[in-house]
Amino acid sequence: MLDLGFMEILLIGVVAILVLGPEKLPDALVSVARFFRKVKTLIANTKDTIEQEVHITELKEEAEKYKKEFLSASEKLDELTKATIDPFNKEKQEISQLKNSFNSEIEKKPEAPKREKVTFKKEKQDTELSKMLNKSSEENAK
Repeated sequence: MLDLGFMEILLIGVVAILVLGPEKLPDALVSVARFFRKVKTLIANTKDTIEQEVHITELKEEAEKYKKEFLSASEKLDELTKATIDPFNKEKQEISQLKNSFNSEIEKKPEAPKREKVTFKKEKQDTELSKMLNKSSEENAK
């Protein structure tokens, strides 16, 4: 930790004896030892906490990676099952879209004319249709 040689430690001891005196020196050494023990414990705890945080971060990243892989596999499986179960699924969706657009266009058109006009047109169409059927049946009979 500290690169102190024997001479440096001896010099610090002599200065401590001169400054503190022989009565207070043992209490001062105990206090210094406690201080260094607390610093060492604090450093060890900090190191452990940092290692745990790094490990938790790694675990979170790995979990996110697996989550993405699982979701992509799930989507692929859904697509495969839809294609296998209903091979005309795309066509059905296109038909429903066309139907929805047709219905929306119908809703945009103005209201239908009054009922009397509609019935008149319908009766006219029915008579024309019956005439055509009669013609075709006469042609088939010939």
